[in-house]
Amino acid sequence: MTVSGGTIPYAVASGDAKVATATVDKSTITIKGVAKGTATITVTDKGKKNSGKITVTVKEEGLTFDKKNVGSGREQRSCRDGFGRYGTLCC
Repeated sequence: MTVSGGTIPYAVASGDAKVATATVDKSTITIKGVAKGTATITVTDKGKKNSGKITVTVKEEGLTFDKKNVGSGREQRSCRDGFGRYGTLCC
């Protein structure tokens, strides 16, 4: 996302880095979900004269795998999450 207003450089801070982290490059903010939960990202400008907050909710809905490693040969392994089958990996 992009931030505007205030004076560059901007700074970002997560209220809970175990849930989400944030980085800023000029006026582009990148937020990365780390674990399920809610975190508040605070954005401030130079001299902390202006600030804003973004609430981030991270949901655990990613893919998981039934095997950590896949051996050689022509085995098939299912890719699943908690809701159903998404496809297969062929080795």
